[in-house]
Amino acid sequence: MVMGAATLGLVAAPALADQAPNTYTNGQGYYGGQIFWAQTYADTGSYPQSQGGEFTVYSTGGDGLLLGNGAYAETTRGIVSGESFQTFCVEWNEHIYWNQSLNIWVSESATTSPDVYGSGSHAWQGGVPDVGDDLDPKTAYLYHQFAKGVLSNYTYAPNTGRATSAGQLQLALWAIEGEYGNPGTLTGQALTWYNEALEATTLGNDNAITWAGIGDVRVLQGYVGNDFRQDQLYVVPLPAAVLLGMLGLAAAGLKLRKFV
Repeated sequence: MVMGAATLGLVAAPALADQAPNTYTNGQGYYGGQIFWAQTYADTGSYPQSQGGEFTVYSTGGDGLLLGNGAYAETTRGIVSGESFQTFCVEWNEHIYWNQSLNIWVSESATTSPDVYGSGSHAWQGGVPDVGDDLDPKTAYLYHQFAKGVLSNYTYAPNTGRATSAGQLQLALWAIEGEYGNPGTLTGQALTWYNEALEATTLGNDNAITWAGIGDVRVLQGYVGNDFRQDQLYVVPLPAAVLLGMLGLAAAGLKLRKFV
């Protein structure tokens, strides 16, 4: 959640890529750099959920952003700078402040008391104090669809209602994560997206699901020095080796269809 004018000055907290997991963060993962953020596409003057996303993550001083945006569509990357990407908040009770940079940690899995913290990518503290809040598959599904530029009924064009879409999606994500409201309080497009995510992650009459687990979506745990800050979402780029393998399989499939 965004707070207004910061009472703190800019605080840089340099961290090394191989720093021990629980120094400033919780769980296994890797250092994502020192980032800055902005709210963009506020085409109605401010977002309906002005304390939530869309946010733009981009480089600042210090270590800079170490994460690639190759998994994002043209509509959800490169808005502030070439390496930037769009994201949403997964916590209500942790804050980010204007004019303050953050360090980020890509949460992969917990290493301390897995029965308590879970084993998936997770937010830390926020609306679930002192425990790790595992990322919900429904949140991962909606954010993946958004990042790829294919979320149904999302207005991606600027100055035509994107702020309204952003506010509705933020409400859906907060409700799913148990941070603000709950699915029973959702209305309008936020409720429609929740129902879409529920259907995609639930075994239906056709004994199939569209989305299993959290896929390529991870939580970015934010921190400044020893203080936790708002956690956000990130789509991990497909490793080059995996991509080449998939292209190879695709080519093999095309060749097989051609001659069979």
